[in-house]
Amino acid sequence: LRKGWRTAPFAKDEVQAPFQAAAEVVTVVRARLDDQRGGGFVMRRVEGCSIHFMWEWNPGRPPGSSREALVDFFRGLVFSTLSDGRGLVEGLDKETVEYYV
Repeated sequence: LRKGWRTAPFAKDEVQAPFQAAAEVVTVVRARLDDQRGGGFVMRRVEGCSIHFMWEWNPGRPPGSSREALVDFFRGLVFSTLSDGRGLVEGLDKETVEYYV
């Protein structure tokens, strides 16, 4: 993307708000996980599986095309950032993440 090898399936300007909102949610969730753990070092893949989520987004449904698409993009970004190839990480479950979303 940075070197022009691929074209993102959405425009940069239409995803700024959901990116910011998702970053805030993920930050809060990870801070709560750290508090529950009582400190210490945790090795995390910062972006989780969000790269895959973004490249798989349907280019025919831009996040800015409707409120529903925007909410789906935001929600998907949060869940994919808190996931690895096997699902949600660090003992998270769907209900917990939905609470913060």
